[in-house]
Amino acid sequence: RHMNTQLMNIHLVSSSNKVDCIQQSEPLVKDLILLEEKGLLVHDAFLNKKVLLIAPVLGVFADNPRASEVSNHLGVSALLYCRKCKVNKTINPTSLGESRNRAETKVLNEEILKKETVVERKRMERQSGVKGRCNPLLNLPLDLHRLTPIECLHTRF
Repeated sequence: RHMNTQLMNIHLVSSSNKVDCIQQSEPLVKDLILLEEKGLLVHDAFLNKKVLLIAPVLGVFADNPRASEVSNHLGVSALLYCRKCKVNKTINPTSLGESRNRAETKVLNEEILKKETVVERKRMERQSGVKGRCNPLLNLPLDLHRLTPIECLHTRF
């Protein structure tokens, strides 16, 4: 835990006031997946030989609004308003629901995007809590729901 908070291990990948974080991630995701699955042959100056560098993405650091965005969560306007679990705000808003996961979000996202009308899309988004949009971050081999910050306002909607 100590190593990942050192400044030498924290890198700003991009920043923009013109496009959102999903659009900024598009050019990076394929490279990040390749770096984790196949690695990259690099020269190690200390060992003076080539080594295979494999670098998995361990997490995405974000504030609460960006955490919702990267996990394709609609936000507090949804019936299932929590990005980490499926608590229903009309039934028991202070309890914990079943945990969300990447695989289910990807399936729901694809179903939402296939809807023919905006009204159908909005209805499904509101019921599921998943925002229908193309999100390359959902292809990373990590669960963005589980790794996003704890929602301190879980009981507020």
